[in-house]
Amino acid sequence: MHDVPVRYLLLGAGLQARAIGYHLLRHGHTLTLTVIDNDPERLAALSVFLDDPRVVLHLADAGNVGQMHAHMRQHEAVVNSLPYSFGIEMLKAAISAGCHYCDLGGNDDVTDAQFAMHQEAVEMGVKAFPAAGVAPGGDQPIARYGIDLYRQNTGKYPKRVAIYCGGMQQSPAGPLKHSLTFSVQGLFNEYLEDCEILQGGKLTRVRSLTGLETQEFPGLGEFAAVYTSGGLSTLARTYENLIPELCYKTLRYGGHWSILNMLRDLGFMEMEPVDVDGVSVPPRRVSEAVFEKHLRKYQDIPDMIVLRIVVEGDEGRIVIETVIRSDPELGLSAMQIATGFMAATVIEMTVRGDVTDVGVLRQEVSLDPEIFIEELRRSGIILDVTLPAGWEK
Repeated sequence: MHDVPVRYLLLGAGLQARAIGYHLLRHGHTLTLTVIDNDPERLAALSVFLDDPRVVLHLADAGNVGQMHAHMRQHEAVVNSLPYSFGIEMLKAAISAGCHYCDLGGNDDVTDAQFAMHQEAVEMGVKAFPAAGVAPGGDQPIARYGIDLYRQNTGKYPKRVAIYCGGMQQSPAGPLKHSLTFSVQGLFNEYLEDCEILQGGKLTRVRSLTGLETQEFPGLGEFAAVYTSGGLSTLARTYENLIPELCYKTLRYGGHWSILNMLRDLGFMEMEPVDVDGVSVPPRRVSEAVFEKHLRKYQDIPDMIVLRIVVEGDEGRIVIETVIRSDPELGLSAMQIATGFMAATVIEMTVRGDVTDVGVLRQEVSLDPEIFIEELRRSGIILDVTLPAGWEK
């Protein structure tokens, strides 16, 4: 176990950085937390929020990869909370610097390119976890926990694993009944890119915003769920030919998905430009700007993250659930708590010695799910596990 204070580097001072920084300063055995951003106001606001003498601020542009590399060489671990477009270059810099790494993901192509750097990371002794938020991210070791429980009690793999997760307003408001709690570009990627699932035990790609079903949550009501991209990350590839059916679906209030499908079918989410008064404009960029403007109106509405993982087969059914709510006393939204705390937990486990594998790693393979879940419990994220009668945890 690692008992030497750690020098952490945090890239980005935005919303998720607040929760990541908060967690690292309280659970990460932190010597210093260096935060880099190109906006002095964001840096100042984060410094006020964290209010800790171990925080060191640097005004710099992450586009200057050489400068980022120099900073990484002075730290044991880096958490990249920047938009996904920085993921490839920041991981390259971390590997070259010999600095352990995690990020929040947001794009499957970027994540695939990061996994292609595995051998370079192995050679440098670097442990890297791309897409280490909540979904993709924490849902992967939690799903493995459920799969392991099923196998422990039956000696078999389950026939079906389904992950349902959604970040929603606690009290729905607005035509979409939704608030923007992370990057609008990342949101559109989830809604538009094809989804990788398992059908018949084989990797299959399905169209996003399809596969509509409902899920009932006692005390919360009924939510609509559809396929969206990215939530499984590497999970389907890990269990290909072992589990017949495995999928991820995003939860929203009723009516949300019909509006999104209408907008997509009308072309509002296409990147092919259209001519508007002599100006060539990609409809998606306009839609993103409108979504950003509209959904930010509701960002002060308390939010929640609802997660359900179903693991089932002929022998029985396991259900793992949690509801994470915003914390006004901490000043953190549910999305910040879920995403930031899970990412911070991954990097803390990495530097502490709980991760023995080296390279660009899959969370469901290289993280001990029981340790991960216990660390979440210590952070206030409690999972409710329902097993068939007579089964053992």
